[in-house]
Order: sequence, then C-alpha cells, then structure tokens
Amino acid sequence: MLEADGTHSGGTRKHMELQTLDEEAINILARALGIELDPEHLKGVMQNFKTIAAFAAMVCEFPLDEDIESALVYRLCSPAPE
Repeated sequence: MLEADGTHSGGTRKHMELQTLDEEAINILARALGIELDPEHLKGVMQNFKTIAAFAAMVCEFPLDEDIESALVYRLCSPAPE
C-alpha cells in the first residue's frame, strides 16, 4: 500500500471507493501531496476523479485469462491499410 509519505508498505491492495471521495477527501489528498487547492477548483477536481475512476473500472472489469502472461516487449504497430 502506498503510504502518505510516498513509501510502499506491501500487503493487500486497497483502493478508495468513489463514494468516499468527497470534498474533505480531496482536500486531505491535496494536503498529503503538498498541493494548495483553490476552493473554486474543487468541483473540477472531483469531476476529474470521477472520470478517472470510470476509466479505471473499465480496465479492472476487463476479463483476463489467468494463464496469460504479459508481454516482455511492446512495439508500436503500423495502422492496417484501408
């Protein structure tokens, strides 16, 4: 798990549920990162977190076969001819 000071403590992976991501949680995260967040930007930051969480949910929900290994090398491919 990533600690507030940026170190990794291992153990099981945990994540913040989107339901708990309110203005107070955003302000706590900003302070932990040393960021001064203007109150006028709070709603936009919250919307961005919701967008990121929606994309992350799609990635996490994508079914993967347990036997498939990740590629060791990734190469860009040319687009298929039309």
